[in-house]
Amino acid sequence: MRELHGRVAVVTGSSRGLGRAIAVKLASLDAEVVVNYRSNEAAAEETLRLIRETGGEGIIRQADVSSF
Repeated sequence: MRELHGRVAVVTGSSRGLGRAIAVKLASLDAEVVVNYRSNEAAAEETLRLIRETGGEGIIRQADVSSF
């Protein structure tokens, strides 16, 4: 599926739980995904690994989105 080809999705809190599931799903639809995490880099790297397993593309970025 190439429904989101050429699109970039920034998924906050995507290192675990629902955010991870959303990030992986968007990648499976061919979006490039920015995996956001606040403090658990290992979990973010695991999400990126799952994205790449689907053939998707992504990067990880640390940021506390609750702080302006």
